[in-house]
Amino acid sequence: IVYGSLQALFQSPSKETMIAALPAISGSCALLSIYNSANSTLKVALTGDSRALLCELDSENNWFVKSLSTDQTGDNPSEVERVRSEHPDEPNAVRNGRILGSLQPSRAFGDYRYKIKDIDGKTLSELPEHLRIYFRSKPRDFLTPPYVTAKPEITTTKIGPNSKFMVIGSDGLFELLSNEEVAGLVVRWMESNMSPKVPCA
Repeated sequence: IVYGSLQALFQSPSKETMIAALPAISGSCALLSIYNSANSTLKVALTGDSRALLCELDSENNWFVKSLSTDQTGDNPSEVERVRSEHPDEPNAVRNGRILGSLQPSRAFGDYRYKIKDIDGKTLSELPEHLRIYFRSKPRDFLTPPYVTAKPEITTTKIGPNSKFMVIGSDGLFELLSNEEVAGLVVRWMESNMSPKVPCA
């Protein structure tokens, strides 16, 4: 997303290659889940700060929720440790819960500003002015990129008969509601809208 599109832009600066480079300029998170019916496992791959929840019933028929992913942000101690270990002499690599004090997700697609200094030895200042306007200046304390990676974290969870539903949501949902509140809304909807199974005669 970043290297390929920006290389094409430098090789042939045009409106078309600029449009193709827009995903490298902006950033996005991604969360993917895959269920394997052969062994009843659910894999979740996360890059960024979206979240996957699994809601189950315990042996006493009480609902409980568990997170299948961990938010990858400058507030997550393990992510802070990872970024700081990759940039040991840079105290501002993570500042105020953000990467370089600016970006909250520590993993993302695009977001070239946190990943590269140049493309094949060429800097963005070498692009024509009418294309440079699409690019923001590099963050403060930008010394040894990359600071952000698109590499996902992958979890595997066994799904059993008491696993009832899954919720996948972006940070916009989880900034407003806790995992339990999100699961509770789904449970209330299910109780109001799904008829109980009628036993066969």
